[in-house]
Amino acid sequence: MKIPTTKSILLFLLAIVFSIALMFAFIEIPLWLDALLGKHIGFTGFDHGSNETEGFKAKVYIDALYLRWIGYLCLGLVLIFIILGFTTKKTGWAWAGAFTLFLPVFGQFALSMFFLSGLGILRTAWFPFMDISWMVLDFGKVIYIPYWILMWFCGLFNWYAHDFISWFFMATGAVLFSWGVVAWFQTRFSKQHVATGWIYKFSRHPQYLGWIIWSYGLMLFSSDINNMKKSWGVATSLPWLLMTMIIIAICYLEENKMKEQSNEEYVQYQKNTPFLFPIPKWLKSIIKAPMNLIIKKKQPSNTSEIIKVTGLYTILFIVLSLIWIDFEKSDQSIESNLSKMNLLVTEINQTESRRILGCQFDQLCNFGVKAENELIIFLNDPNPDKREFAAQSLGKFKSQGAIEVLIPLLNDPVYRVSNEAIRALAKIGSPKAIPELRKVLTDPNREHLQGYILQALSDLGDKDIWPLLIERLQSPEWFIRTAALNSLNKLDPDKSLPYVYEALKDEAQQVKRSAVIILLKQKPEGAIDPLSQLYEDNDFETRFYAKQAIEAIKREYPN
Repeated sequence: MKIPTTKSILLFLLAIVFSIALMFAFIEIPLWLDALLGKHIGFTGFDHGSNETEGFKAKVYIDALYLRWIGYLCLGLVLIFIILGFTTKKTGWAWAGAFTLFLPVFGQFALSMFFLSGLGILRTAWFPFMDISWMVLDFGKVIYIPYWILMWFCGLFNWYAHDFISWFFMATGAVLFSWGVVAWFQTRFSKQHVATGWIYKFSRHPQYLGWIIWSYGLMLFSSDINNMKKSWGVATSLPWLLMTMIIIAICYLEENKMKEQSNEEYVQYQKNTPFLFPIPKWLKSIIKAPMNLIIKKKQPSNTSEIIKVTGLYTILFIVLSLIWIDFEKSDQSIESNLSKMNLLVTEINQTESRRILGCQFDQLCNFGVKAENELIIFLNDPNPDKREFAAQSLGKFKSQGAIEVLIPLLNDPVYRVSNEAIRALAKIGSPKAIPELRKVLTDPNREHLQGYILQALSDLGDKDIWPLLIERLQSPEWFIRTAALNSLNKLDPDKSLPYVYEALKDEAQQVKRSAVIILLKQKPEGAIDPLSQLYEDNDFETRFYAKQAIEAIKREYPN
């Protein structure tokens, strides 16, 4: 039955509105929730990957709120949803499980700097994987092959196309999904049993295909953003792979239902239309070979066969991912590595984008000490971003040979560069840097670097700066007072306690937080009364860690 033109237009508009609303739900609502959880509730969070102290805070937070157990419970519920969906043949349950499995990716996408702040709390569902190994979440690494091919192709034209590729996948997925919704609405209002028009001529499951492609782009986009923010960028390839395989299993389940309801009509439609998207026959025969081997059929016809087939392909993808990872690590050819490193150095020389440079220097670090000479050369580059990333990388290597070339950067006119030079010298740990750092400390024009220098000198064990640290506790700048307090505690934990207790009354919230964390780590018996004064503090984080410190001290001294 042909639908009148007016009704077609209305259905088209309805489908567009529905699709836009759904895209809004999947993008804007997570961002809104992240803001609500991260800002308005009061706990601003922490960057779990930034330093040892923040990692300690994260562990305390996870243990105190039983987030690890909550993560196990969440994963268990997801598995129950999936099992219910396939045992009852109600695909809504299985779809809910697949979607929930992918939900933590929105914790990445929300652009939160902090590991479990805001929507990042969704990442607790991945704790069962992370407790085995952080590498487990990357066991679907083979799924990046299309992305790597596209990046390689764009690289031939000196184009770092990560953002474009991510948005391309998201836009393509959204268009396919919307197109599928329009066609589905038309079919339902035409009272047809099988959708065969529009995009359904090219795919039997266009909405699912749209979601898979869209989520792939989101995964690519969110992973890169979080790495650049120094958050714990949790790998997402395995969750995406598992979600996709569950969706494919749902497609098979729905097709078996359709065959029962529509008989020959749907069987004929299956013969003429690709499962998800058109592919050459030779490629299709390769893809279907494992399925033909295990069930001796072109397509599974019951729930048991569906589980066998999708389970087999999931295992194959994981095995291929492991082989790929091993392949990467086993490529020890010196000439091959030098060639790759020289190519990367050439790319860095041609790059101006700070975000891209950050990714490139991370790759250069993967070559280890072989990249040391190249990094030293970049310390003199006219681009301050390259000088900054080079200093940061040399600090990671703890390169003794870089001390002499890092020292001049202490006077670099760009704040970020001199800051990274200070950190790098502290990580290298050579006493040669102490006199040079003291010179900068007494320079009134470099006051903005004092906090970092104080921390670096304490890391280097310079106890002669104790009187200076006491003096800096009276600084009008909170970040200098915080650095002085932490440095005192690092040099002599017991002797610094009176100053830590005094800092609990500081007007700056950041100083109070630092004092609380010091007491939480040290657990001195006399800290209970001073910490109890913070029970009514306006800052959630200060209250939270003060209570955890008191509980820890009571466990340490039960009597």
